[in-house]
Amino acid sequence: MAQRDQVEVSAKTVEEAIEIALRQLEASRDEVEVEVISRGKPGFLGFGSELARVRVHRRPKASLPPAAAVAKEVVDALLKAMGVSGTASLGQHRPDSPNSPVIEISGEDAGLLIGRSAGRMRASSSGGRGRPCGPCSLL
Repeated sequence: MAQRDQVEVSAKTVEEAIEIALRQLEASRDEVEVEVISRGKPGFLGFGSELARVRVHRRPKASLPPAAAVAKEVVDALLKAMGVSGTASLGQHRPDSPNSPVIEISGEDAGLLIGRSAGRMRASSSGGRGRPCGPCSLL
């Protein structure tokens, strides 16, 4: 049986739809890219509700530097230590810096990491000096 490379799934929440898609593709979060088609709506007393819909496709196999896996483990440990409900995954390289993998963080609490007015992101991407230093990269 041929392995599927893409699925489109609907569920009550985006996270639930992603989990279903991962099972269907028999893949981990690190191996796929997720496109949120619709976040869905809860409706009122069940009326007018819409399911969340995602399209998930398998990423092409790419050679990542060994440090990328270590960086992902560090981010996972930080998320756990902070009590943040989220998962880290290695993203595709950015066109402007092809040798630097991107670590994507997704989950219900992921917004807590950025903070109001992206203050925390600014501080972390500048090495704590409070001014941005360009694209944020962990490697």
